Amino acid sequence: MSKKLKPCENKSEAYYLKVLINEDASIKYLSNPANEESTERNKCAYDLAIQVINYMDKWNPAVVKGVKKQAIAGFFIVPDALFKNYKEGYLPHEDIASPKNIPDGIIGFRREVMQRININDFKLNNGFKTEVSFTVTKNGKIENIKLEPSSGDKIFDDKIITVIESFSNEWKPALKEGIPVDYKFRLPFAFVTN
Repeated sequence: MSKKLKPCENKSEAYYLKVLINEDASIKYLSNPANEESTERNKCAYDLAIQVINYMDKWNPAVVKGVKKQAIAGFFIVPDALFKNYKEGYLPHEDIASPKNIPDGIIGFRREVMQRININDFKLNNGFKTEVSFTVTKNGKIENIKLEPSSGDKIFDDKIITVIESFSNEWKPALKEGIPVDYKFRLPFAFVTN
């Protein structure tokens, strides 16, 4: 903490930073255009995260079958928690976002989504697999829903997105050191036709 880093005035700021760790253990910050809104809302935490990674020098690349490979790592920076609780080896406490009224958390949410989509209303060849990503904001709302890959049927894709949007007001936000933060989910789905 003797690096002349300063806390943020807004005590609720937090930022999730991703870095690419190269084979030689050097790193590069990975920007995310889809995260620009969060970056703007949490500008001080973002700036602090960029400063902090310059002091972090113990990165290790992934090792696959004895060969060093590039890897992506991410971490939350919660300035208020960092400045109040910092000690060597400090790890912030995190609670992930969760549906408010659905038993079994994210697994129950996934099950509810599948139950609300009637695949028999659509003509899909041989079924398919897809991944839905979305952000639960620090206000407990769902934003930035994306479906990749597409089913090939825009109406079906829209149905999946609409069903997920219908849960928008039913989330407890993720918490970092007790502070609500945005949290990104990626959920795989497999649809099988009869």
